[in-house]
Amino acid sequence: MDLENVCNALSRLTYLRRAIIERPCFATIEKAINYLDAEFLLTSAFHPNYVEKMLRIGEPQRFRDVFVVSEGIEGGLAFRKDVL
Repeated sequence: MDLENVCNALSRLTYLRRAIIERPCFATIEKAINYLDAEFLLTSAFHPNYVEKMLRIGEPQRFRDVFVVSEGIEGGLAFRKDVL
């Protein structure tokens, strides 16, 4: 799903993420906003100390459940081979 089609206003801020280079809060915010009134959020947290934060971030958006892939490949939902 293309962010531009779902939330054009947030999509227009993508240039900031590229300019900052470091992973800013926008990267987390765009994962957690429930644009489509979905029941579930499937996201990732590369650093273990962010798993609990990602679980909590879905609560105000009224997801029925939040699933967090942890210790996967940074920036994605894939698992590393050594974790499987």
